[in-house]
Amino acid sequence: MDRPETRTSSMHRPHVLAVAALLVLVAGCQASAPSSPTPSPVPPVDYTVRSPGSTLPPKTDTLRAIDVLSARLRTLNVGMFSAAAGDAITFSIPASANPAAVRAVLSATGQVAFVPLPAAEYGTGNRQGPLEAVAGQPLPSQVAPLFGGDQIADARATADAAGGPMLSIRLASEGARLFAAYSSAHVGEFFALLLDGRVITAPLVQAAIPDGAFNVTLPADSLPMPVDALAAILASGPLPDSWKQGP
Repeated sequence: MDRPETRTSSMHRPHVLAVAALLVLVAGCQASAPSSPTPSPVPPVDYTVRSPGSTLPPKTDTLRAIDVLSARLRTLNVGMFSAAAGDAITFSIPASANPAAVRAVLSATGQVAFVPLPAAEYGTGNRQGPLEAVAGQPLPSQVAPLFGGDQIADARATADAAGGPMLSIRLASEGARLFAAYSSAHVGEFFALLLDGRVITAPLVQAAIPDGAFNVTLPADSLPMPVDALAAILASGPLPDSWKQGP
């Protein structure tokens, strides 16, 4: 801020000197007041991710793994973090970050599958079939997925009308085309969303999805991780094969 211009004359000089003395006195009093101690910064927390193999993965795979895991952490909005790689990858993350969400995004391989559940074979919720899709468990038999996580263009954690956890998913062009065809032909049936071979949820197709954008309500009582961590994993893609942790 610019100092206001002060004009003086010889007639008023005693007053000017008095003001100057007062300013010096006040400044001296302020300087002698005790200062509040500066709080010590909270150190970051280190999280280490190790390859499951007995040999070190190729450098290109390690760099790719760092990119994927860093994208997940940025989606979580953990703040400033750093990564160091050797025989493992260590992330230094602010202590304020949710540890459950951080552990979830760093431990998941990130293999995603959208699997159709034919009405004659599967049931969920109030509709039962010979086989059932159960959250947290693998499907009891092999069914070819409609598409995988490479067709997820975006995934965000949201909430349904009751405040329960929900995913808002937007598919890439090929996934949108496949899901439009599937959903229009299977209204009233179910599909399963799998992560690393286990069912996250098996929602009912309530209407055709022509544009690849839809919401998935999640089972709050059996969700294996915070919903924002799940969205971060779906949106960021899988780890390279040499860094897969296994189901």
